[in-house]
Amino acid sequence: MGLTLHYFLEFRGTRTELLKKLEGLRRKFMDLPVQRVGEIVEVKRTSLEFGYGKYSGERYESNALGFMMAWSHFEESNAEKEFGETVLRIGGTMNQYKLSPAEKRRYSRVRDEANRICARRRDRITKSGNGLVLHVDVGEGCEGFSVMFGRLGHGKLWRGRGFTKTQYALHFVDAHLAVVKMLDLCKEAGILKSAHDEGEFWETRDLEVLAKNINLSTATIQAVAQAFRGPAEAAGLTMKSALDKSTNYLKVGKRKPRRRT
Repeated sequence: MGLTLHYFLEFRGTRTELLKKLEGLRRKFMDLPVQRVGEIVEVKRTSLEFGYGKYSGERYESNALGFMMAWSHFEESNAEKEFGETVLRIGGTMNQYKLSPAEKRRYSRVRDEANRICARRRDRITKSGNGLVLHVDVGEGCEGFSVMFGRLGHGKLWRGRGFTKTQYALHFVDAHLAVVKMLDLCKEAGILKSAHDEGEFWETRDLEVLAKNINLSTATIQAVAQAFRGPAEAAGLTMKSALDKSTNYLKVGKRKPRRRT
């Protein structure tokens, strides 16, 4: 929960061509006010291992790329879409009892078909998935920015997607603008397919719009946190929130025009 930028990447070409682009981007990223720009990492075999967040290094990168490819390389099938819509409608898989007998039979068929499709994708990704990854530590409290590309086999279609939550950055404006600048550079390099900024700064380049959106997001999170804090304290528990360390409110004023003398 919190204000986030989302981005989708795509490139058609060879590994050498993509690597050259990433090397150029890395040099430009290093000129920006970010905490750290990592090395370009090559993943030769992707994995799909749940709970990989507890690992680091090669094992983490292999899984992060594998799951990203599962989201970015395949269109959602009709079976997956129907299954998801049904689960959402009944409020979770535990509520199958709400379905009629005919609906239950349909639900089972669609679920099994969706599982088969997922298994085939998993097999393709773990057998032939590979890619290139460039991570940037933006700043304290801000999620990292990742240029992550994957492909199947030796194909020339590379795809990637990612998101960076800036909500809890210690220096919010600097962090958010740095991410937007990196997206600009990705666009210039011809690898950015699309982007969406929940703060709307990417689209408008207007700090007042960004201020309105971060303030609304902060107020919403504070209200949710407060709703949980009361019962937690009554039970003798201590509740901590990321907002305790970094509560971001922006105030942007219009400059008054100078008087001509």
